[in-house]
Amino acid sequence: WGDVPPYKADFISFGSRAVPTDRALSQACAWHIQELEAMRPARAERNLSKLLAFHHCYARYIAFELALLLGLRQCKSYQLFADIHEDLDSLVEMLDKPVPGPAGALPVVLCNRAKKLINMYRTHCAAMSARLERLGKKGTAFYEWLLAVTRRERVALLCTASALNMVEEVGSHLVFSQIEPALTLAPDSGRKWIENLLRKEGLKTGDIDAAMRHEVLGQARSSSTSDFTLLE
Repeated sequence: WGDVPPYKADFISFGSRAVPTDRALSQACAWHIQELEAMRPARAERNLSKLLAFHHCYARYIAFELALLLGLRQCKSYQLFADIHEDLDSLVEMLDKPVPGPAGALPVVLCNRAKKLINMYRTHCAAMSARLERLGKKGTAFYEWLLAVTRRERVALLCTASALNMVEEVGSHLVFSQIEPALTLAPDSGRKWIENLLRKEGLKTGDIDAAMRHEVLGQARSSSTSDFTLLE
């Protein structure tokens, strides 16, 4: 096998690269909030470009926090839908990894912070649709999508719009690639962070696997004889 490579004390271990620190996540979150506040429009703003830019930053910020809290995987578009009822639902179904065989969506817990973020976002969408209505922009794709979100219809929850008739779903590329280079994080940083956080809290490996949606059909905790409860 050859000689063992020498170890240098100033090397950074793989784990510290793969798992983001709380400080790194806080800095990234602060950057998103700063960008959002910089784009916040005046109460009587009528410039559509400024309104769309503000929504872009708002959706990106909400998606960032939800990606961390829900442990979302890297994907083209996050599989979250507007029919979530944040006041009633404790779990949502998530299908963000295609696998062979008889597999389907798995549950993910909606913590209180995630519920609050979704409620904030829905309130924002309602206010944005009211602005567009006052500007005579009813009937556009963006306006109709905003209404669908406020009505909790089965449409993508997280979307941006480069124009009034060009609505695009939000995915990990928008959230983690359009950030200041010095604050760059892996597109699945939330999964790495939340998994290690649960481990620090003393959860068992099997319970962490369930929370991270590592389960497959046929595992013991999916059976009728299992007393496992994901919400606990």
